[in-house]
Amino acid sequence: MTAWFALSGPGEPLCRQAPSRPDVPGDADGPQWWQRPAQLVAASRTGSLVLARVLPRVDRALLSLSGGRASVPQLVAGIPVVELTTTGARTGRERTTPVLALRDGERRVLVASNWGRERHPAWYHNLRANPEVELTADGRTERYVAREATGDGREAYWEWAATVYPGFEAYRRRSGDRTIPVVVLEPVDDVDGGDDGDAGADEPAGKN
Repeated sequence: MTAWFALSGPGEPLCRQAPSRPDVPGDADGPQWWQRPAQLVAASRTGSLVLARVLPRVDRALLSLSGGRASVPQLVAGIPVVELTTTGARTGRERTTPVLALRDGERRVLVASNWGRERHPAWYHNLRANPEVELTADGRTERYVAREATGDGREAYWEWAATVYPGFEAYRRRSGDRTIPVVVLEPVDDVDGGDDGDAGADEPAGKN
């Protein structure tokens, strides 16, 4: 069985069981033909360098004005983007970052690609220190607990994410020896009130 671990800090995993090869459906099935050119630009080395500097600022403004309903990647390339609020690992201050977040039932799945750079994004380090986060999407803000997918579970989520946004594969090739983390966000209520005896508690929830 593959385990998911709460990111409560290095060396302090909280284990919950997940299927060894989960069926990973979602609410996005890959780009439309007219969205592929924009995705190719975003995945290219030059495109990544430019967009990494410009896009977060633009998306913060759009997401704020639209209540988390609109972003440049979502409008142009069909990539779902949300606002992720973490607590800084060093400063303890709240940090809000636009990130791609796929939906798996009540869960959200994040890929810490950092545009294919050789280091993890800052928000990932924040999650390791403080796994409770807030996520704003579709006009709603909700609280989640972060867990890192491992083993076959990670591979299943990675394959699905790369179908939605093929640029992840380009980022993987450019990231050197770094293994790009895949993080699963579970609603706080599910974590606090979950029953480990429920066999279906950790299975992907299905397409909705």
